[in-house]
Amino acid sequence: MRLTKKATAITATIAVGALALSAAGWQMENGAAASLAASTAGKTAAPSSIYGCDTGSGRALTGVYTVPTNFQPCKNGFPVTVASGLAGKTGATGPKGEEGATGATGATGPSGVTATSVTALTATSEVPTGGSFNSKAIVVGTVDLKAGTYLVTLAAQSEPSSDTSAAGVEPQFFLYDQVKNAAFEGDLLNIGSGTLAPAGTSHDLYDSGTALITLTSDTTLYVYGFGYDNDTGASDYNLIAGSLTAVRITPAS
Repeated sequence: MRLTKKATAITATIAVGALALSAAGWQMENGAAASLAASTAGKTAAPSSIYGCDTGSGRALTGVYTVPTNFQPCKNGFPVTVASGLAGKTGATGPKGEEGATGATGATGPSGVTATSVTALTATSEVPTGGSFNSKAIVVGTVDLKAGTYLVTLAAQSEPSSDTSAAGVEPQFFLYDQVKNAAFEGDLLNIGSGTLAPAGTSHDLYDSGTALITLTSDTTLYVYGFGYDNDTGASDYNLIAGSLTAVRITPAS
């Protein structure tokens, strides 16, 4: 087919991949001249399509635009649309970059132990034994603790009193987070290690125990002293000394 120049514009679409354009006469909208190769090799991507006039002289395009509405009628030659080609394949992944510098060391975390409280128990003569705990146990120490998790240790040293049963008694100590009650609610820790020698002897008995407790609010802890007679009767013993140690800790998360 032979193309002739007519007053009415004839548009041809030519794939970019199959067309080499001369830089001569190709003017972009900003007035600068550039070849298609220069456009695709620049810092910005080539336009998806360009519109210009083929003058027939060296197959050069003039009056080139990238926006179709800006294109002006050809004074010489005939209008041409140059469409972009298919996207090329993705290039190979580049080499791994250098490893970054090691970050700064973080701040030292808090110690697992955050507070320690040691409360001495009250030395008490005639700690009762036998009968009902709820009615006869007596307070031998208290401590106020803030909410938190604690490792508590209760220790006591007892001796026979003049009234201690000949059959022997078993001293016992109880840690509660509330006042004692018939339902034994709030019982956190109990200690007792065996039979105390009868009256007239100088053999002491040592008891101790440890428990991990969590208090959800500020709490008063109560230590109660009591015991039982081996003959199921009732007598008493002496509390010489004792202590309640509460170590506040931060459990591992």
